[in-house]
Amino acid sequence: MRICWRRSGDRSTRYLLALLLLLAAPEATRAQGTAPPDIGGIYVIGQKYFLPPQVWSTGNGKTKGNGSLKPALMNPGVDGVLIDLTWSDIAVAYRKYDWSLLDYMARVAVEEGKKFEIAIITGSSSPDWVFAAPPDGYGAQSATFEYIQSGKPGAVCMSQTLPLPWDTNYLSALRDLLNHLSRHIKKKGYYSSLAMLRITGINTLTDELRLPAAENQCKVDNLQLWQSVGYRPVLVRQAWRRILRLYRRAFPDKVLNVALITADGFPAFTENGTPVASPPASVKAAQALGDAMTTQLVKEAGQELGAEWLVVQSNGLVLGNDQPDPATIMDAQKAHAMLAWQTNEWLGIPAATGPGGTPSSSGGAACGGTRSQPITCTASTFARMLTSGIYPNGTSGQDPLQAQYLELFPANISQFPQIVMQSHDLLIPPAPELAGR
Repeated sequence: MRICWRRSGDRSTRYLLALLLLLAAPEATRAQGTAPPDIGGIYVIGQKYFLPPQVWSTGNGKTKGNGSLKPALMNPGVDGVLIDLTWSDIAVAYRKYDWSLLDYMARVAVEEGKKFEIAIITGSSSPDWVFAAPPDGYGAQSATFEYIQSGKPGAVCMSQTLPLPWDTNYLSALRDLLNHLSRHIKKKGYYSSLAMLRITGINTLTDELRLPAAENQCKVDNLQLWQSVGYRPVLVRQAWRRILRLYRRAFPDKVLNVALITADGFPAFTENGTPVASPPASVKAAQALGDAMTTQLVKEAGQELGAEWLVVQSNGLVLGNDQPDPATIMDAQKAHAMLAWQTNEWLGIPAATGPGGTPSSSGGAACGGTRSQPITCTASTFARMLTSGIYPNGTSGQDPLQAQYLELFPANISQFPQIVMQSHDLLIPPAPELAGR
């Protein structure tokens, strides 16, 4: 177990005072009457694994991109690409970035006349220089937790070194990332095609809003570790508001979205910083505290950003009971935010081309079963799954709840192009004169 922090007085008080000073900084404001960009439609998920092998491969060449992104993006039912990268994917050295992977995906989208969104995963993907002492880094404080991907076949406890979200040095590093990103996109001429950004900054392994909760299967006591570094819910909320404002300053005229883990997304702590373990507390009581944190952070995002500028989504759309996730829908409604979904990735992400160098058609979303025993999609079940995301409460009534967009994996788009087109038309109905042709 490793904990990295400097001793100097009461940590919680010091962090809180520093964050209050940061929160008092002048705000970037949108020009009056600024309309949010059009975000609707179908987005293909763009990760480095889906790039051409000549664009991305590991240093030893054993793992290469499967080339599936561009063919999927060219589907007429696809409206844009989610550029989904980690901070370490783009970080070369202290405050220096290599944007080549991002530029490839943005350029492909722009050349096809389509839009894009960006998600930069932080958390355990934060580059080492974020934690290195000045002058070689920001000197951000960190702690090393253990985390297991629940239900994933063969999952084991993973050691993850994470920045403490409330640490002012970490927030300075995140601000630098966002400012560099904004300047780069404007310089390249892509800014007008950028529709959204995912709010990251409080993450573990993925781009979803979460921090390690109790893991009874692992050796590290995450709750005890959090307590030792001064975890308090108020510090997380203060950090979250600061992160929201960093995004607003860097991208004042873009829609922001947040992906949720609505069960066990945060450690169970009372407001005074006391951990609630299970046992002795019941599993439901402990989980309720962590889940309440997710709901509160989403609600605060809605207050900070406004209904037209925030989307709440879940990254696990699947057919089955209690799907689409009712907690995500409820959190979005409490925040007066828009709603969206990303399909599950239960069939995995193949990082290889198929026979003859063609893009691999395997991987992506399942349409039922469980993560350990997924059921492969058919055209019928894939259509039903996407429709359930677009209209999560059904289509009855005059104004049924409707999602703004769906994020789909390249393999599923290539396998079911007509279903994708039909779903696009549900999200963005064609003009009457076109529909009649």
